[in-house]
Amino acid sequence: MFSCEGHDDIVKNSFEIMFDDSVSDYQICNFLEIVSKNRTHSPVAGNFVKWARKNNGKIILNWMYSVAYGSYIFNQKIAHNDYEKMKTFFNA
Repeated sequence: MFSCEGHDDIVKNSFEIMFDDSVSDYQICNFLEIVSKNRTHSPVAGNFVKWARKNNGKIILNWMYSVAYGSYIFNQKIAHNDYEKMKTFFNA
C-alpha cells in the first residue's frame, strides 16, 4: 500500500513497507519459507509484523515490513540489503 522512511523531523530512523489488507498470514509465512529455503534462518534482517489499529470504527490489521534497530544510517543499510535480497527473489 505504501512505504515510509520515517516522518519525524528529528529522528527519521525507521523504514516500513505496509502491505495491502489482502496479504494473508499464509502469504507472509510462505514468502519467508521460500526465501529461507536451505537456510536455518531468514536472510531478511528486518521484521515482518502485523500492525493493528482502529480506523473509522473498525479494527484493521495489515502486515508490515519494518526496520528500526538503531541509527538512520544503520537502518538504511539493513533496509537496502533486504530490498536487494527481496528484489532478487521476486526477479528469479
